[in-house]
Amino acid sequence: MTDRVIQELEDGSPYQLNVVLRGVSPLTLGKRLESLKSDGETNDNYELRCWRERAAVDDDGFVIISGTAIHRMAQGVCKKMNLKIPGAGTSKYWMMLATGILVPENPRVLNPDNNIGYKRDELPLPAPIFTLAQPGSNKQTRVDKYFPTINKWKLNFRIVVLDTKIFPYIGVGSDVIEKVLRSGGYVGGLGTYRPSSPVQPGGTNGRFVVESISGPTLFVG
Repeated sequence: MTDRVIQELEDGSPYQLNVVLRGVSPLTLGKRLESLKSDGETNDNYELRCWRERAAVDDDGFVIISGTAIHRMAQGVCKKMNLKIPGAGTSKYWMMLATGILVPENPRVLNPDNNIGYKRDELPLPAPIFTLAQPGSNKQTRVDKYFPTINKWKLNFRIVVLDTKIFPYIGVGSDVIEKVLRSGGYVGGLGTYRPSSPVQPGGTNGRFVVESISGPTLFVG
């Protein structure tokens, strides 16, 4: 790191961290289906025709995780940790995560063995899950659904730190981001049936470990 970069970081310039997460339990995807049922189509046939739509993809058809989902996971975990900002009274770090950091990309879900992404159209048919037809509603009707599931997965992405007063590049603030991610691997998770799912909390899927956090480097947009 050059003296100029160090000086800019010390002056409060936005910076970025490069993060690698590795899954330790299957990643289950549950985006809302976009296709509508055809007239007379049974639920089973509809599921078998459309289940892959539950996986979000980029323009090349590779499965991705929303950067927003990663950001929300971090904020939710930080709120549970109840970490106070030193010297700021009762203010908590989770309050600042909403606007203080940014996950600017939607990273591809990679196979950790070869760092190659998963094509949605090539995902194997998972076992059906007998679950609520309309989660969150008062109806308790259950049906078989198919959720795209990836057993071995990895994510590479950037975290851009905008509020460098609360999260300076060195010291307590930057440590908080790492602590939140490490805790998030077990109490937060990603995807459907994750531990922190608001619809069906307590799941075991989508858990991860932090393989590496490197940086900081200056954020240049």
